[in-house]
Amino acid sequence: ARPPVPIFSEAAAADGAFPGAGAAPCGVGGQSSKAPAGAAGGSAPSAGAAPRSAMEAIMREEQQRKEKAAAKAAAAAAKAPGAFGAAQGGHSKDGQPWIAPGVVVKIMSKAVAKGKYYKSKGVVARADAQDPFVAHVQVLRGGEASGDVLGLDERDLETVIPSVGGPVRVVRGMLRGARATLLEIDEAAFSVAIRVEEGPRRGERVAGVEYEDVCKIHVPRGSGAN
Repeated sequence: ARPPVPIFSEAAAADGAFPGAGAAPCGVGGQSSKAPAGAAGGSAPSAGAAPRSAMEAIMREEQQRKEKAAAKAAAAAAKAPGAFGAAQGGHSKDGQPWIAPGVVVKIMSKAVAKGKYYKSKGVVARADAQDPFVAHVQVLRGGEASGDVLGLDERDLETVIPSVGGPVRVVRGMLRGARATLLEIDEAAFSVAIRVEEGPRRGERVAGVEYEDVCKIHVPRGSGAN
């Protein structure tokens, strides 16, 4: 059986039978005059608002994570050598040409001679008189300069890293132009450690030098150097 419905009476309210009934219990039209919780300044918040905000935050974090991962991968790909011992070429960040006479480079252009010299090594004979970003490169065969000479933009060339102990030329950065000896190769960091052989910092060991900042110096066979 349904429980009896309590009947409001002013006398019962006066006796305290209905707590809080001393004030008008109902508003106009039978509606409660007390605003529902959370109604200040507008309607109560939607039950789905918090979950949506949480989901949006998770999605934003995931997107940021993907963007950071993509940026990291792109940076690593830019530094990674095309093969062991070669580093990415291109123009220097300071706008200065990095090519220097006597350094060994890897040819990365497929357009020259229909790709005949692609990934061949050569030695820079000199920079072009009209364009310092263009190198005259003698193609190497068996470690020796051949009669093939190519005019190549430095963006089509990569620096070459010798074996530990080999001579290098610093082609970018504060030590640009200095001759050094390669002491260590850090493949995980795409960098090397060198000992400066000339200049104000002669004799110093410098670590963390990026692959593209140094380049192997060509030493003809029989000279006793690497």
